[in-house]
Amino acid sequence: MPQDYFQARLETSFSERASFSKNSAAKALFKLMDEKKTCLAVAVDVENCNKFFKIVNFVKDDTAIIKTHVDILSGYDDSFPGQLKDLAYDHSFLILEDRKFADIGNTAKLQYSGGIYKICDWAHLVTVHSNPGPGVVEGLAAVVEEKKIKDPRGGLLLAQMSSKGNLLDENYTKKTVEMAGASPFSAGFIGTGSVPSDLHNLAAIAPSEFPILTPGIQFSAAGDSLKQQYCTPELAVENGSDCIIVGRGIIAAEDAKKAAQDYRKAAWQAYEKRVK
Repeated sequence: MPQDYFQARLETSFSERASFSKNSAAKALFKLMDEKKTCLAVAVDVENCNKFFKIVNFVKDDTAIIKTHVDILSGYDDSFPGQLKDLAYDHSFLILEDRKFADIGNTAKLQYSGGIYKICDWAHLVTVHSNPGPGVVEGLAAVVEEKKIKDPRGGLLLAQMSSKGNLLDENYTKKTVEMAGASPFSAGFIGTGSVPSDLHNLAAIAPSEFPILTPGIQFSAAGDSLKQQYCTPELAVENGSDCIIVGRGIIAAEDAKKAAQDYRKAAWQAYEKRVK
């Protein structure tokens, strides 16, 4: 894509992009970020339900998305989805279950609709690997149609990952963008922002109707012992991220609420600078 396309994408506001987003969850996210003035997603990747809700209550007014990993939670029961949905409704955030579906369409369909988690019943967004091909997205979309779910639903395709040495190369990213354009269930992408000098820029090829959510965000852009790479909020947004995903920078902070406020402010100021 030419440079002017990339620049136009960066300078288009969330409210404008909501107007031409086809997927209901993408549209809802753009509107929410614009109205709430936050492009922060908090990854509440903890192992205990009580701690999970404690953190959610600290950050609920500053975040656009709460990201879950329900399969790591001890104490999970049928009350969890209802409690989380009530908080999402009352405090205006979306729920992203980071399931990373990566199987044939029929298996993904069963994982999304049933089991002990019944993810489709409560998560507005889910993460999806594109390596199985379009069948995985079609399987997820079929669940929403069969259950006649009216609330926003969509999949975020993993176009890039923030871990060092991952195999999602430039060709993989391009193919993922092409796949997203072929399915109304596609709501956006995971990618861009982490160590941008080492990554091709997803924002230069992704249509503006799709938000880009970026993991691996910390004020200190270093790494960890398991090859995670970090990028600052400002640099991520400058390079095309629409929503920063922050985990340990908030949930491991001494004051999670203040940390969420700091990340929210930094990312939103970078967004405002970008669209002016």
